[in-house]
This record gives sequence, structure tokens and C-alpha cells, in this order.
Amino acid sequence: MSRFRNGGVDYDPAQYGKNRPGRMMLVDQYFKEWESRQLYKGPPQEYQIPPNICLSRQVGVGALEVADLLSQDLGLPVVDKMILDIICESKQLTEKTVQIFDERRPGLSMELSSWLFGEKSFISGDYSRELLRAVAAIAGLGPNIFLGRGAYLLLPRNRTLAVRLVGSREYRSRRIAQIMERELVTEDAVGALERFDREQQGFFKKMFRKKEMTMEEFDLVINREQFPRASSVTAVIKTAYTEKFKDES
Repeated sequence: MSRFRNGGVDYDPAQYGKNRPGRMMLVDQYFKEWESRQLYKGPPQEYQIPPNICLSRQVGVGALEVADLLSQDLGLPVVDKMILDIICESKQLTEKTVQIFDERRPGLSMELSSWLFGEKSFISGDYSRELLRAVAAIAGLGPNIFLGRGAYLLLPRNRTLAVRLVGSREYRSRRIAQIMERELVTEDAVGALERFDREQQGFFKKMFRKKEMTMEEFDLVINREQFPRASSVTAVIKTAYTEKFKDES
């Protein structure tokens, strides 16, 4: 994906401007977290994927900030686009993810993957298949907060709180310009945002055979222009998550 230059450093607007651990260090942290988790120990026929949150967003609405606040409030790890790409682009890491799941629920990852592959008939291509396997295994180790990569389309609908964060082009351009430390929204910022939007649309068309998203696919659609405070958005999502899965033990 295209990137801005922010103070001489590559800035991906899908990853808001804050210091984050290095790519492989972050992946290592996730593997240590997953290896330490204890899954539900009931009979296999009673097993369900834990309830996960999936955040879908237009570029430039500050979704990672919302995800980080949710992580703090709910104590759930954030599995973002970067983490999923690193795992899916390395067959060894994908196998390691599935292995961690298998060690806790022997044979269940194959059963789950087979079911999902059947349900998700649009899945084709090596990356698509690796993404589905990785998301299914990680979700089985959940609950998690998935950010990006269409994770809400890969998991069972009744085990997912699907949230879409949106904003007008003007709002998103202003926000990205602020992150870039520009006083005004420049033609460069607007043009770059248009490229990001096209790249995101291209990914969904190739991966999911979708030309556009429909609001019915989501439990919540939140306009960040009307709710600019990330803490307010987090509170709404947290309430919806609690309500949707209130009967979970």
C-alpha cells in the first residue's frame, strides 16, 4: 500500500502516527500471548469460536487509535493488518499459528477451516487461503480485536461484532494532513487518500469478489466526523460487544 512521508519516516495512514514496536517484535509478542492462552475445555461438539470484534474502516478515520483504546478497556489483543500480512506471507508463521490452536484443540482447526472454506465460497488463491486459515486459528484463540483485512467476512457472523468506521473524504483528508503536520489539506494529501481508497477497494474486489460494502454486513456503522472523540466511539463499541454476547459464560 502507498505511504506518506511523515518527518522523513514512512507513514501508513492505516497505522496512525504513534510509536509502535517493530514488525517482527510485534509478531513475537502475539505468539507469546497466544501460546499462553487457555481455551474453553468443553467437549468438541460444544466448542464455539470465542466472540471477536472486527473493525472495518475507511483509511484515515483513526481506527487503530480506537482499537488500542478498546484493547485497554477489554483486555483483548489487537490483530491488525500488519500482523495478518506478516503471518500470511510466511507459510512457516501460518503453520505455527495453526499449530498453537491445534495443541489446545486437537483436530479442531482442520474441522473449522473445512467448514469456513465451504461457507466462504469466494475464497481462492494462496494468500486468501492463508488469510482464512490464520484468522480462523487466531479467532479460535480469542477473543481478539481484528482490524482490517476483511476479517468480519471470514468469521461466523454470530461470533463477531462487526463495526465499520467511516468519514467524509474532507474529514479524512484533514485528519491525515494533521498527522502529516500540514496546516492545510494539500492536493498531495487528497490525491494520496484517493489512491489508498482505490487500493482498499481493489483488495476487497480481489479477495472477496466485492465491488462495494453494504451497511447490512455490520452491527454498527460509526461516522467519525460526528464522533471525533475516540473514547466515545470505544464506549459505544464496548457496550455493543457486551450486549451482543451478554449470554456468554
